[in-house]
Amino acid sequence: MLEQGDECHVVNTASVAGLLSTQLMGVYNVSKHGVVTLTETLYAAGDLEANDWIVATTWPTSRSIGELAEAFNRIHSTDLRTFRVPVGFKHFGKLVAGIEDELLAAEVEDRPPDPRAMDASGCEVRFGARPRFLIMAEESGGAAMGPDDWMESRGGESVSLASKEKDGMQIGVMALGLAARLHGDGGSFAGFYLEALDRYGIVNRFYERLDITLFDESLRGEARESARAAGNLRKESTVEFFASLEGMESRVAAAALLARLPEGIALPGIRRVFHAGDGTLIEFVDQWFELRASGTDAVLRYYMEGRDPEAVKTLNAALTRLDPGSV
Repeated sequence: MLEQGDECHVVNTASVAGLLSTQLMGVYNVSKHGVVTLTETLYAAGDLEANDWIVATTWPTSRSIGELAEAFNRIHSTDLRTFRVPVGFKHFGKLVAGIEDELLAAEVEDRPPDPRAMDASGCEVRFGARPRFLIMAEESGGAAMGPDDWMESRGGESVSLASKEKDGMQIGVMALGLAARLHGDGGSFAGFYLEALDRYGIVNRFYERLDITLFDESLRGEARESARAAGNLRKESTVEFFASLEGMESRVAAAALLARLPEGIALPGIRRVFHAGDGTLIEFVDQWFELRASGTDAVLRYYMEGRDPEAVKTLNAALTRLDPGSV
C-alpha cells in the first residue's frame, strides 16, 4: 500500500517492558524492546513522516513508551499519538473490532472513515482514515502484530485488521530478529534500554507496584473472616479517601494527603488528581501514582513510577501506610 502511494495508519502498541527488562518475562521484554526498534526503523525509512502513527500502552503500567512517542515528536517533528487500553488482551481485541466496524461502515455508507476511541485515561483519540496495527502487547506476556492491509478469512467471508488473540510465533520471530541485530552490533538488551533512557530523556524510568493484603491470611475460621471483613472496610475507606481528592485544586489535595501520611514525608508537587480506569491517579512532578482496589478481596494495589528510584520507593511505601480516617 505504501508503494502505491496510499496513506496508512499503524497502531503501535506496547507497555512497560519496552524500556524495562523484568525477570521471568523474556519474550515479553524482547517484544517491547522490539517496539522501540521498529519505531526507530520506520522513522529511518521515512514512514513516520509519511503516515499517522498511534502508540498504545496498557494502563496502569509504565508510561515510558508514551514518553518515547512524545520525545520522537519533539526531536523529529513527527505526530505520534498515544492510546492506553486497560490491562487484558481482550481490550486490544475490542480496539481492533471497533476500528474495523467504523472502517467497514464508512465504506458501505460511502463516507470518509473517522475511527476514534476513548482510552483508559479518559482521552478520546482519533486514529485517521487507514489505521493499521503494528503490534499489540500486554504486560503479562501476550502479544500480536497486524499486517499492512486487511486479512481475509480462508473462505473470504470476513476480513480483519489484526488477530484479536495472542500470537507467540510472531513475537518469537521478532525476538530473534532483535537479538540478531543487538548481537551484530555487539550490544545487549540492558545496554539498549539504558541508552534509550538517556537518548530520549525518559522521566518514567523506575516503576513499582505494591500489592498490600489488608488482613492476616494465616488466620483460619471465624478469626480469618473477621479480619477479612475489617480489611475490606479499610480498603473501602482508603479508596473513598483517594476518590475524594479527584478534581481538587493541587494545593488542597496536597494538604489533604500530608494530613494523612506519616510525619516527615516529602510530597512532590501535584499537577492533578483524576479518576483513571478503575482507580485514582495522582500526577506528581516527575512521578505518578495510582491506587486500585481488588474487586474480590481485601487487597489494595499501589502503582508508582518516576525518575528517582529512592523517591519512588519511599513515597509509595508511605502511601501504603496512609491513614484514611473518616472521609
